[in-house]
Amino acid sequence: MLGSEEQRRARLPRSASDGGPRAAVPTTAADGEVAADDQLLIEVNPFETRIAVLGGGELRELHLARSGFDSLVGNVYVGEVQRLAPGLQAAFVDVGLPRPGLLRLDDLGVAAAGSVALGRWRNPAQSSGDACLHQGQRLLVQVAKDAIKSKGVRLTADIGIAGRHLVLTPFDGAVSVSRRLDDPAHTRLKRLAEAALRQRGQDCGCIVRTAALAASEAQLDADLDFLLRRWNDIRRQCPTAVAPTLVHQEMPTLLRAVRDLAGPAVDNIVVDDGPTLHRLCDAARRWLPELSAALRRHDGPTPLFDAYGVEPAIARAVARSVPLPGRGYLVIEHTEAMTTIDVNSGVGDAPSMEDTAFETNRQAAAVIPGQLRLRNIGGIVVVDFIDMAEAAHRDEVLRVLRRAAAADRAPFRASGFSPLGLVEISRRRRRESLLGQVCERCPACAGRGCLKSAQSACYDLLRALRRRYAESAGGEPVEVRVAEAVAARLHGEDARHLAAIGQALGRTIRVRVDAGHRVDQFDLE
Repeated sequence: MLGSEEQRRARLPRSASDGGPRAAVPTTAADGEVAADDQLLIEVNPFETRIAVLGGGELRELHLARSGFDSLVGNVYVGEVQRLAPGLQAAFVDVGLPRPGLLRLDDLGVAAAGSVALGRWRNPAQSSGDACLHQGQRLLVQVAKDAIKSKGVRLTADIGIAGRHLVLTPFDGAVSVSRRLDDPAHTRLKRLAEAALRQRGQDCGCIVRTAALAASEAQLDADLDFLLRRWNDIRRQCPTAVAPTLVHQEMPTLLRAVRDLAGPAVDNIVVDDGPTLHRLCDAARRWLPELSAALRRHDGPTPLFDAYGVEPAIARAVARSVPLPGRGYLVIEHTEAMTTIDVNSGVGDAPSMEDTAFETNRQAAAVIPGQLRLRNIGGIVVVDFIDMAEAAHRDEVLRVLRRAAAADRAPFRASGFSPLGLVEISRRRRRESLLGQVCERCPACAGRGCLKSAQSACYDLLRALRRRYAESAGGEPVEVRVAEAVAARLHGEDARHLAAIGQALGRTIRVRVDAGHRVDQFDLE
């Protein structure tokens, strides 16, 4: 899986070089037959493709690829600076999308000194945004994050072209290795990558990905040669490209997911669609030969996700409440600014309140990172743990939290406990959350999560009647159309208030039920 540095820059081109061993003929997986620790399930429909990552039989990640939308992350454009935003220390760059992309000065990186493809950069040591960029300037940029809601794509000028084992960093001559790889693999792979770059006389750098753990020297060489060809192709297009122009397109979401999600621990990639399986076999033959043996066809009568128990897990992944192994539970709330998680103990069996709080918090700390990963919750997350008096207990809860987050590919940081017992978590957001993908704002409550009570709605109606007809006392009857719960109150406990309003206005007020009305809606006719 990708480390934090890899996540920031790892990309792979759409096309792949020919050659290499042919893919093995895929085997067939019967319903529930596969019992490996890590698996990739791919369910294909004309309207949507769903990709599930299973670890130890549990759903770890879910990726959706819906008809008419494909992720733009990894695409490289020659863009044009549309306007500067000094207050944001950023520029808005037109790359040919409906909204301009945001390029922060922090994302210029070393590219400001080395963008030989365009040759329009100025001294990166100058701190002023105006000194580095100017309106109308052409830039080579890459999409780092898809558009989310009203925000356009996030761009970076620190280009990274990713392969299966390596990420080529044309503007950074350093060679680094995924932080998930320890010695001796770390030392061996760094030495091989440095030697491969020297042999080719390249001043580029690269990142060695986690997937390279078992890679041979020949595989690293082949990956590097392919990436250099792709980079040279991009460079050739840049001098004559008229901004905005796409100069490198990432592969479709399905193939990208297999490339990025099928790490060394994935033993099975199960697909329920024949044509899709053959596409993956062809891709594996060309650039992922080590995955050929993992590809399998699901032919059982039970739908793939049902056979592996994924459908109930998806339903739980958008639920507000998450049960803990004991009697406690989490309540996850989404807001515009952040996500909040409240830890509740339920009824404890421990001998003291401190022990109950500690055990529940420890269980919550082990579960929370997995929930953030599964739900793809990013940005700021605030966790309200149960108060603990002992510092050793707080330290242990933080240790469990950070250890549980080690499997997350997204950068994850957790603060210590605040004086109020809160822990702040920062997790990088790369795409829309699962809740945002499968749900929409509730039309009944407009996203508030609650509606006015029938009693409050009754009183709003009575005030509206007084405002509208106070200056025209007497006249034709007034018909009010309300929800059933409001009508019940107007005919019951609030009937005397309605009668008093009618008497004061000199009008007869008739109540009608409208089944299409929310509790807080009413019409006066």
